[in-house]
Amino acid sequence: MRSLLVALFLPAACSAGLFSIGAIVGTPLTDATETTTINGINYLKNSDLYTFGPTLQMNLPAGFRVEADALYRPIAYQIATSATSSNNVSASQFRFPIMLQHHLGKFPIVKPYAEGGLAFDHIYNITQAANLLPSQPGAIVKTTNAGLVLGFGLDVKVPFVRISPEFRYTRQFSDSFQGISELNQAEFLVGFRF
Repeated sequence: MRSLLVALFLPAACSAGLFSIGAIVGTPLTDATETTTINGINYLKNSDLYTFGPTLQMNLPAGFRVEADALYRPIAYQIATSATSSNNVSASQFRFPIMLQHHLGKFPIVKPYAEGGLAFDHIYNITQAANLLPSQPGAIVKTTNAGLVLGFGLDVKVPFVRISPEFRYTRQFSDSFQGISELNQAEFLVGFRF
């Protein structure tokens, strides 16, 4: 019965402007790891810098709204022990930010906004060197993490779609990669919502 009610009323709520659904694409401006040298071993970031995923927004009174996303990004780095020997580490990351947004001002077509909230990350599909111990630099030590998210952007209304370019900053609470994590992460994203 509950599923039937949701199926009946969700389209009406979306068309009434209570919910917006869509997709986000973008590029991380920082990688998940740092390029560094520890004990003569080079750790080189090597990720493809793209991210994408679905987004859902719920409009609230007084210019507020809640946004929840599920963003995918690949992670890769290289551990170079000498000029001729190296190991590649790769993984996939899903980030689930949940944010409160507020519109700044009342403009008809372009509406700036600020946002803040929390992001929960999960790293999976890990491929790393078999001889890499969990205590060594570069080892993945934590597959689930959280962080603080802050951002700002613009909502631009065009027929049938709202385009939202934005910058986000995420401060991770702890390392996911032993000794080489980039805890400060920034990204440029563009949302397309209906």
